[in-house]
Amino acid sequence: MQISEETASNLHTSGFSISLRPCQIWKHSASRNPVEVLRADGTVAQRTHYFGSSQFRLTDTIVGMYANDVWRIASPLVLQFGIRVDWDRVFHSTTFSPRISANLLPFKNNTTKLTIAWGEYLQPATCDSINQELPIEPDRRDLKSILNWTPALLS
Repeated sequence: MQISEETASNLHTSGFSISLRPCQIWKHSASRNPVEVLRADGTVAQRTHYFGSSQFRLTDTIVGMYANDVWRIASPLVLQFGIRVDWDRVFHSTTFSPRISANLLPFKNNTTKLTIAWGEYLQPATCDSINQELPIEPDRRDLKSILNWTPALLS
């Protein structure tokens, strides 16, 4: 959405946009068989039963909003203000990215533009950046068991 307001001495433009991106990050199926720990004599020392669905999935929703305000102060001078806000459901985090710039067009034919700008450009986490395989060495079974952890009921 963009709104413009024109007066004799300047031009003012404002804009606003919003984006909503749902995505699936991870999907996994697991076996739900009981696990038994046996003593040296073959008797059962502990039995673990898993509960819950054997289907796991993690989804995310990322909401982004951007607003900007452009002012043509005089014919050769343009000021721009903007802010982008991103929110992520998985990380429960909000990032703010403010921006400001000034453009000066010193010649009447507008062939040259001088710009000074400042901004914070924070990249929100996306499904592609989250859904990466972790580099695990084949002999590191301890790390694999931690990463594949599921709730268990001990009996």
